[in-house]
Amino acid sequence: MKSVVSSAAQADLQEIVDFIAADNPDAAESWLSAMQAKFHEIGRHPLIYPVREDLVPGMRLCAQGAYNIYFQVRLDEVFFARVLHSARDPAKQTF
Repeated sequence: MKSVVSSAAQADLQEIVDFIAADNPDAAESWLSAMQAKFHEIGRHPLIYPVREDLVPGMRLCAQGAYNIYFQVRLDEVFFARVLHSARDPAKQTF
């Protein structure tokens, strides 16, 4: 399945990487690599993750460390909508 990363998810990733890199650039690079691997894993088996219909129809959630990856399975693609710290209330976010 093809993966598409929204501009909001790209901005989330960059913000998180910048935050981590301020203290530890190596950790930021490692974190981003782990997230990219998780995106790939999600793309291979997207339907195993729980649905969060309360947020947006078809929205699914995958936890990766302290962060949650929100995505939708569309016709022939996995659409990554957001990457948010698990402490953030997803109901208050734009998807």
